[in-house]
Amino acid sequence: QSALFSLGLYISRLKKKNNNIILSFWGSEIKNLKGWESMLQKKLILQSSSYTFSVEEMASEVITLYKIDKNKVFLIGRKSKALIQILNNTDGDKNTAKNHFGIPLQKMVITCGYNGNLEYKHIDIIRQIKKFNPTTLSNIFLLFPISYGRLETQNEVKNELQDSGIDYLIVKDFLDIPNLVKLRICSDIMINLPEYDQLSNALLEYVSAKNIVITGEWLSYKLLDDYEVYIKRISCLNDLGNILQNTLENYKNEFEKIKG
Repeated sequence: QSALFSLGLYISRLKKKNNNIILSFWGSEIKNLKGWESMLQKKLILQSSSYTFSVEEMASEVITLYKIDKNKVFLIGRKSKALIQILNNTDGDKNTAKNHFGIPLQKMVITCGYNGNLEYKHIDIIRQIKKFNPTTLSNIFLLFPISYGRLETQNEVKNELQDSGIDYLIVKDFLDIPNLVKLRICSDIMINLPEYDQLSNALLEYVSAKNIVITGEWLSYKLLDDYEVYIKRISCLNDLGNILQNTLENYKNEFEKIKG
């Protein structure tokens, strides 16, 4: 809310000096606002003179929603430094990456989300996993990158996993590029279940690091579909346990589907 007001004041000041305001979209939060917040957002968007997007699908949605002139919309490419390093080293040394974070080499590493925001459903995911049999639980390691977003999630995850017997790590600090690459490479399975999502660099990094990605059918990743990238989809959160259990039990076969 305060961010919207601040942005509104900032744009108003800018327009007094220059009418050429470029607005760039980098996330899916635009869909989360309701009521007066949505009205204020629309006003701010329509004050801009041109718009940049990194995902064509997001551009189409905004054009339709706000009746924006297509001639004012521009698509820009993006590759994070971490993504470039992963792509240049597609056979990354997983054991070295696991050792760096103190993860036992024999454990299957499951990454849950990539920030602390509630929409990534960390606690719900944990509760699904806690239902697994003791043998499965002894063979997995949960990884929670929570260096930004809602930081209270760090303690909530810790409390939920207390006395569970599940090995885990909460990554609380921002990582430099080499260590961020290790974080992606050490992971085997990535769970990404927000209600809304634009295709993020973080998700692309996990895909490029040859993670088996489990995501929701309600999330449209047209770019991944266009390139026939293998990802597993669930129709609702309650399906996660069975899909994840099956993925763990058949990991070698599943991994073969993403190697190409």
